Amino acid sequence: MEENLYVKFLEEIKFIPEIEKLNFIDPPDGAEVDVSLKLKFKSNANKWKVMEKIQSRRWKYSKLDNPITLYIEFEK
Repeated sequence: MEENLYVKFLEEIKFIPEIEKLNFIDPPDGAEVDVSLKLKFKSNANKWKVMEKIQSRRWKYSKLDNPITLYIEFEK
């Protein structure tokens, strides 16, 4: 996938209002992912709605034959 699409995808995630903090992390050993993130949500955020927003942006920038793969950890 084009590097430019990853940048656009990450820029959009960064500006989801319910996300307080976003960090890049190393994926677990053996995990084959394109993007590995650690997210901290704002205290009033609905985790499932935020994940829907992330997934919709993921598919917006994915190609059908090569979707962006994610690994996400959550910070409390």
